[in-house]
Amino acid sequence: MSHSDGGVGGAARPPGLTLGLLSQILPLPFHVFDAQGNCLSRLNLERDPWDVMTTDPELRVALLAETREKRLVIACAERPVLYGGATLGGGRCLIVGPVCLGTPDQAFSRLYAARHHAEGVAIMPCEARKLAALLMIVKESMGEPVPPLTSFLDENFLPRGADDRVTRRILQVHERRVMSSRPHNPDEFESAIIDAIAAGDAEGLLEALNSPFASMRGELSGDPLRSAKNLAVVDVTLATRAAISAGLPAEELYAVGDGFILEIEECRSPEEAASLARACAFRCARQVALSKRGRKGRAPRLLVRRARDYIEEHFGDKLDAGIIAAKVNASGNYLARLFKQDMGESIRSYVQRRRIELACAMLVHSQRPISEIAELLGFCSQSHFGHIFQGVTGTSPGHYRSGGGRPRKA
Repeated sequence: MSHSDGGVGGAARPPGLTLGLLSQILPLPFHVFDAQGNCLSRLNLERDPWDVMTTDPELRVALLAETREKRLVIACAERPVLYGGATLGGGRCLIVGPVCLGTPDQAFSRLYAARHHAEGVAIMPCEARKLAALLMIVKESMGEPVPPLTSFLDENFLPRGADDRVTRRILQVHERRVMSSRPHNPDEFESAIIDAIAAGDAEGLLEALNSPFASMRGELSGDPLRSAKNLAVVDVTLATRAAISAGLPAEELYAVGDGFILEIEECRSPEEAASLARACAFRCARQVALSKRGRKGRAPRLLVRRARDYIEEHFGDKLDAGIIAAKVNASGNYLARLFKQDMGESIRSYVQRRRIELACAMLVHSQRPISEIAELLGFCSQSHFGHIFQGVTGTSPGHYRSGGGRPRKA
């Protein structure tokens, strides 16, 4: 890469400096071209059989033309292969790529090389979001305004004509429902489920799930199994968000939701997917009920929720009231008092209980050694972990893993 790139008027730093730094973080293929299309960033300007920028002049010219027209672009006409382009001032252009969404196999790489008259090509994997961020950093370092990241991604990846196609699909849905006289379930159906979960009301949830409106679900795919999975994912999302709104830790509920969704993706029938979604709803309702009993029905205050969320995200770290209070900008004594009032237990008790709950799940559902579980959950040693675990569960970690001391399922 050329390091003689000068900045343009008002630039904070030369783009070459920014590119040099970024290449240390994301070692992607970089090319800088001058106004005439000559490559400035290669020492050997002869044809490189592995570089499609030299083996396919038509591709190079097209990428440079699109970059000069749009000034900042992700070219994705050959998806999953992407190129990023950004103007650098003075007629110069940066082209980053080729990169690939995902890891390309050898067969794909050979076909891509043949299409562009190359003997071979190394296509590096790179997420579109990272490629976009890299380009935007280059432009911003030059003092140029850049759009929000999501807006830039939408501009490049939202399929052309998507709005018209979605409108036609909406009309098709309306037509099917008019012809079948089968409307969507009313808003009250979902509201009743959400309200029951947020209240920790398992009986109310059961009644809501067995409403006559339960069969009036939308069709989210032409394939019945895919449609059922999509609906189940929606239901899991609603259930976990209802539990979060009731005061449960967001990080814990996100993990619950992700776990159920991953299991839903493995379902082989619509009935399995729907049953898993209901199981998630009941699990969320039970967790809310348990939490409300401990908190005597009070919702935790914002400061307490922030402290609890920090705990949930840092189980492997040292956690005490002073450290947590510093992270949420509060005094230790004040936070400790509020936490006990809102959560019904001390910070130390909460940390210990949650660590042991996670340890129980790991002992049953993973093959991690007990010493590794102790380290992951922030215990200073395996013996310390065993002592705390015995005090909370009444049995040792090894005995618990082998089936002893576990509560029986109803």
